[in-house]
Amino acid sequence: MRTGLVVLLAFILALPIAAQGVDQRRLITVEGESERFVRPDMATISLGVINEGLDIVTIKRENDKRARAIQASLVKLGVDPKDIMTTDLSIQPVYNWNSGKQELLHYAVRNTVIITVRNLESIERILDAAIDKGMNLLQDVSFSLSTARAVRDEIRAEAARNARKKAEDLAGAVGAKIGRVVTLSEASGSMPPVPMYRTTMMAKADEGAAVSAGQLQIRVLVSATFELE
Repeated sequence: MRTGLVVLLAFILALPIAAQGVDQRRLITVEGESERFVRPDMATISLGVINEGLDIVTIKRENDKRARAIQASLVKLGVDPKDIMTTDLSIQPVYNWNSGKQELLHYAVRNTVIITVRNLESIERILDAAIDKGMNLLQDVSFSLSTARAVRDEIRAEAARNARKKAEDLAGAVGAKIGRVVTLSEASGSMPPVPMYRTTMMAKADEGAAVSAGQLQIRVLVSATFELE
């Protein structure tokens, strides 16, 4: 144990010495960027049912009935039951203040589910079917890419190559060459908010919901520091 501890301490103490061995005056730091716009192939829909009334038992039963009907209609459309997940089931009193006194107006029963859609062409049919069975809450429709991680890995490598090319160009402009890389990190990366359709109360089913998937932007920014030869 003592020998291992001595070796570990020697290694830790050697780290600052190694860092001090780099001539800070002969370093160049650059950023390399890469981005790609891709079409999403998946979507998540958050929708549900809200019932209001003074009889909790009655409005809860009605809410359950409509929620079950909605889910059954989605399964008939081909949505896998495992892609339907309840995210919010609540019963809350709604009050009003009248002359400084708290007055109960009604109770609100909310049942919200998130649906994973793997066929984007079915979104309109899913929304129409849900409305037909009593849906009156649509929180959002958001889009994603099932292969986003692989795409991100590709453009991360491309961003690193771009950083090296930038360093070579800058060094070459003053008659220098770059040597080994000293530090390399991903400075930032983002997938900005995607097109979203949002509402709280849906109207008639025949009015439809004009949902457009658009494109997703995947962007990676790499920071790299090189030694100059």
